[in-house]
Amino acid sequence: MSTRAAAQLADLVSATRDSPVVQPGSGLDAVIRAVASLQVADVVTITERIPSKALVVVATSDPAAAPLGDVYDEHDPSPCITAAATDTVVFSSDLAVDPRWPDWSAETLGHGIHAVISVVLHRRTGPLGCLNLYWRQPHQIDADELDIAQLGAVHASLELAHHRQEINLWKAIDARNLVGQAQGIVMAQFDIDSGQAFALIRRLSQSSNTKVHVVADRIVQNRRLVLPDPGVDVVVGEPASAL
Repeated sequence: MSTRAAAQLADLVSATRDSPVVQPGSGLDAVIRAVASLQVADVVTITERIPSKALVVVATSDPAAAPLGDVYDEHDPSPCITAAATDTVVFSSDLAVDPRWPDWSAETLGHGIHAVISVVLHRRTGPLGCLNLYWRQPHQIDADELDIAQLGAVHASLELAHHRQEINLWKAIDARNLVGQAQGIVMAQFDIDSGQAFALIRRLSQSSNTKVHVVADRIVQNRRLVLPDPGVDVVVGEPASAL
């Protein structure tokens, strides 16, 4: 891969990532567009590894190719799983004659894909997913294409880690808002202050071994706090300092 192409890829990613209006996941789309703009593959995707679930497509250059993500399962052999397990760049120039992933290849060929490069996306705690380049015909993959895939994977790793941080941040904000709503409902229901309301929610969380945000969600869904069985020691209106 030429230095010029490497610089072009970095510039294209930065141009979108640093735009004034940045939406969650836009960095992933920037990587996809940058790699696709080099016109080395027919389809470019980023798949994210979801714990205990299949690898799912989180960004793609071709929305029609999204079903490719449904083919990946963390327990079945596939290029991405192989890349993650061996920490190598995995590729196949012709899936029809490649014996390594028979079930995955059969389904992928059914989607009209005949060649692939998969590069694992890393973070310190383990693999995040893969950057995948696909071709709709058998294709003799060359060194430049492998270099582009590896460089694209560096950018994709950074963006996917950032994307996860964004998602976790919004989950935390949503959970906090949910607890706030539940506090308001409990305050009105029992004529207590916010500290007492939160203490009551927390006591219910502890006594039922349920996360606070789950208890809060039930309160919001029911529009009231449903008291537990009499055997559970919960005192309505008890001062927060005592809980």
